[in-house]
Amino acid sequence: MPTMPNNSSVEAARTVDNTADQGESWRMIKDSAVAFCARESTLARVRGLRGTLPGYDRALWQKIAAQGWLGILIPEPLGGSAGVVVS
Repeated sequence: MPTMPNNSSVEAARTVDNTADQGESWRMIKDSAVAFCARESTLARVRGLRGTLPGYDRALWQKIAAQGWLGILIPEPLGGSAGVVVS
């Protein structure tokens, strides 16, 4: 007769599922960022901005913000998205 899983094994399975989902989400974000950077700028352009004011491309940063990446590592209570990309 099969046994029913206990609560701890069910919770462990959920944790594994969530970890796999998070891994896939981060992989998608990474792939998106790599494609974005390749499309929107070059290393020569970034290096050319060093030592200038403001030292970055404002229009590029507006595009980065539009991707939802600026608050990704900031916890929600502090106004970030806590690892969730919103668009």
